[in-house]
Amino acid sequence: MVVSIAELVKSIEDGFIYRDVKFYGCRIRRGRFAEEVAIDMCIEIDKRSAVILYMKIFTGREPYYRKWIEIFNIMNIKLDEIEVKFYETPYESWLLDKSSQFLQGGEKLFVEYIGDFETSKQLERGYPIVASRLGYEMFLRGFTWFKNWYFPEGFMEGNPKIQGEKPVDLLARKRHLNDIFQEVKQFIEWFDIHSPIDSYEEKAYRRAKNVYRVLKEELAR
Repeated sequence: MVVSIAELVKSIEDGFIYRDVKFYGCRIRRGRFAEEVAIDMCIEIDKRSAVILYMKIFTGREPYYRKWIEIFNIMNIKLDEIEVKFYETPYESWLLDKSSQFLQGGEKLFVEYIGDFETSKQLERGYPIVASRLGYEMFLRGFTWFKNWYFPEGFMEGNPKIQGEKPVDLLARKRHLNDIFQEVKQFIEWFDIHSPIDSYEEKAYRRAKNVYRVLKEELAR
């Protein structure tokens, strides 16, 4: 399912409600240039609201630049003694789903992970991105090429983030998946000899095995 920018913005503006907490785009405006949309994402409880993260959506500039989305400055918010987090919640799943529906082949999603302790720890240890908590969620949504912006070049790109890109065609998809397959295969083989030492390793190991199983079947076709 591919959605237009108008459909995406309308959906974000309408928002998503989980356990009486609304997650929605509370401020939507033009960005730094004509093709960019800037969005403040808020949570709302009993008509009180606060910003929890920011988004930028680039709608593309054919034939030179493809579309991208960035999700950044992600915070934990407390309203009326209720603490609301973004990472590893239905709010995260919903926003990743919406972002993925907008992006197509060769288009990118950037998600900051500095406040995601599990992902941070796993990437810090050098695990495959798809075995990290956030990277795995992006992989499940069709992103097949990844980069870890753990040390922003020129200090101008903000906090550490994962970049995920969808394949431009079937050939690129197969190439990307084969690269991921080889990476998780080596990761699994190492842990088959050296048992995981903590929950971060155990979770990454399980994800890697899931990815390995899925890709082994797909690449054999």
